[in-house]
Amino acid sequence: MQVHRAGTPFDSTWYTFTGARPVSIAVLGAGMAGCGVALELANRGERVLLFDRRAAPMQEASRWCEGKIHLGFVYANDPTFKTAQTMIDGALAFVGTLQRWVDLKDRSRLLSDPFEYAVLRDSMLPVDQIEKHFGKVETFTRQRMALSGDSYLTDLSGPMFERADVASGGFDPAQVIARFKTSERAIDTALLADLLCEAVLAHPGIEMVMGGDVQRVEPAGKTFRVLYKDGNTERSEGPFRHVVNALWANRVVIDARMGQAPNARLRNRMKLGVNISNGTYEPGVASTTFVLGPYGDIVRFPSGRLYLSWYAAGMFGMSEALKPVDWRERLASVNHEQVISDTVAALQRLVPGLDVSLGDPAVEVAVEGGAIFALGTTDIDDINSELHQRFTIGPECHGGYVSLNTGKLTTAPQFAVQVADLVCPAAMVFSQHCP
Repeated sequence: MQVHRAGTPFDSTWYTFTGARPVSIAVLGAGMAGCGVALELANRGERVLLFDRRAAPMQEASRWCEGKIHLGFVYANDPTFKTAQTMIDGALAFVGTLQRWVDLKDRSRLLSDPFEYAVLRDSMLPVDQIEKHFGKVETFTRQRMALSGDSYLTDLSGPMFERADVASGGFDPAQVIARFKTSERAIDTALLADLLCEAVLAHPGIEMVMGGDVQRVEPAGKTFRVLYKDGNTERSEGPFRHVVNALWANRVVIDARMGQAPNARLRNRMKLGVNISNGTYEPGVASTTFVLGPYGDIVRFPSGRLYLSWYAAGMFGMSEALKPVDWRERLASVNHEQVISDTVAALQRLVPGLDVSLGDPAVEVAVEGGAIFALGTTDIDDINSELHQRFTIGPECHGGYVSLNTGKLTTAPQFAVQVADLVCPAAMVFSQHCP
């Protein structure tokens, strides 16, 4: 495979020499969604040029997040229940779709232990309302599984949630008023990112422009050109029959420059988490999500990696403007030591037994994350915020230009296939002729 990187000339004669189909689809963004779209299209016989500002795929939010494959439990504050439904559908399609692109037969090394949900005393919703929502999640999930034949990451034949004693979970009962054990899991996004990166690099149908910061997409008749910056030099590629905008950071800026601005106020944010490797942790402390409000998570992976997040400590760079933000510059200005200390301190107040051994020189601690996007006019600490509703997501098709709002990691594989169906319908694969 020929890897094309920013700053090198694009050798179109390579296609003539090999007799391969010319590149006719550009995919912007090499996160989970972009890599999924590229792999799905390439598997259907298309040739794809994949753009990303980093030197390799899967280096930002898709690699560095809690990795939870949502069954909808955390979205109890959406009275329509549509967010939970959307997440459940994405979760049930997650493994089956990923296995089209990578080998997930040995899932045990990738999955966290089952999540517990700890309800805090100042939760936005009362315990009985949260428990009622959990019951609705279980009922809907079983109905969807029966209809679709899809399955979750692990077996869901037993109860999907049960109430448990607070004190035995290691929580401070003065702050945690209820505890639920659930079947929900997270996937180790660092390991999954490596698998997807290998698949993209190995696929003969995928070319890449790495290190190129996309600036805009320009229509040219029935085709498009992609303009990007390589350092201070502006370059372009094309023409392309289709462009798929699967960027996470600044996706809506590229949309707006195409005349496709969102019809609601948006919030771009950088979400950072603390990743701790090579530590030893109290076995009684489970993977936990604290609800319901601007709280955080503890996630334990078989590799020994511990992921910690606390909303107030790890959320930076709130932007509502339709203008590009240099998120790398924002990240460089963050006080990493402060993020670590504030995150660990907040979680240890809730789980006194959480010992992360930060003084051990063998323990590796890193603050990582990426830009995330959602529609909303107020922050998540507002009970009426639109950020509690994540169902207006997915692909939007504007002729040959498709913008993909991934929503959550959970829904990325499902939406990647939906995009491929828009661009290159599965029924057309065998004829190798897509519209």
